[in-house]
Parts: sequence; C-alpha cells; structure tokens
Amino acid sequence: MKWGFVFAIVVVVLIAIFAVCDCDIFIKPPPIGLSFRDSMLVSGKVLQVHNTSTGESLICTMTAKSHAANESTTYMFRLRPQEVHEIGVLEAEWSFMPGEEVTVSAEGYSRAIKCTVP
Repeated sequence: MKWGFVFAIVVVVLIAIFAVCDCDIFIKPPPIGLSFRDSMLVSGKVLQVHNTSTGESLICTMTAKSHAANESTTYMFRLRPQEVHEIGVLEAEWSFMPGEEVTVSAEGYSRAIKCTVP
C-alpha cells in the first residue's frame, strides 16, 4: 500500500512538471529529412526535403532566412510518403547559400525541422 501511494505521488508530480514546462523534447517532430545538393542553374544549393513516412502525406512550409542579405522567403508544398521534394531558384526563387537558416514545418506537428545551409 505504501509503495502504491509513493508511485501515485511521483506520477502526479511528473505530470505537473510536464504540464508547466514547455518541453519540446516530448513533442514528436515531423517525419522529414533535409539535405542539400549543388544547384545546376545558379550558384548556391538546392534544398531536398524527404518525407520518411511510408503512409502519411504532409503539407509543409519552408522558410529560409539570410542574415547577411537581411532577406527571407516562404514556400508551401505537399510531400507524399517517401517523396523527395527539391526547392531552389525555380520553385521558390531562392538559391540557398552557406550560413542561411532553413526551417521546414508540417501541418499537424508543433515542432519544426531546422538546419543551417552547409
């Protein structure tokens, strides 16, 4: 009886801690992988967004920020299961340059995938 009471107290305390703190480590990120390849049209890179899910289509938003040029762009796209979507100058009128910040979010997921262009 005593151990059951202690266990119940511990569970209540943990639930209270998780409810109060903004702990992103417990929020599942979208099933997305990011990579880059060199652009064949202009200098810079092309972003490759890969849906690693085998059964879930995603509605995604990509945001790129260049602190050097003080510019940003946003591009929305659909990503089917196991699909790789490339984003570059033709799709988003943006050529990814080293050091820029890229964020890709997906509807239904509160956590986004972030990276810096290599």
